[in-house]
Amino acid sequence: MTEDVTTKTVQVARGAALFRAFRAKVGLSQIQAGEQLGLSGPSISAWESGDKRPKTHIRQRIETWSSGEVPMDSWLLDEERVPAAPCVPKTSPEAA
Repeated sequence: MTEDVTTKTVQVARGAALFRAFRAKVGLSQIQAGEQLGLSGPSISAWESGDKRPKTHIRQRIETWSSGEVPMDSWLLDEERVPAAPCVPKTSPEAA
């Protein structure tokens, strides 16, 4: 009997790798990084593994804490990076 196995590909935000690299660069464990950020070690682990992403206010804290090495937008997934179209000023009828 054969079993069908579907592999789910999960996109991990670039911020996870940047965070892990920064933490390693400064020599902190997940627990130590969590303490400095006012969070738990398991939260840090979940981010680094890609299971979860930090909330926006925490992303801002991480960017400041890492001196910009882990930017807020690095936690966005590809589909969340939708560029905005430039503003088109409304033309007034008298200008025509």
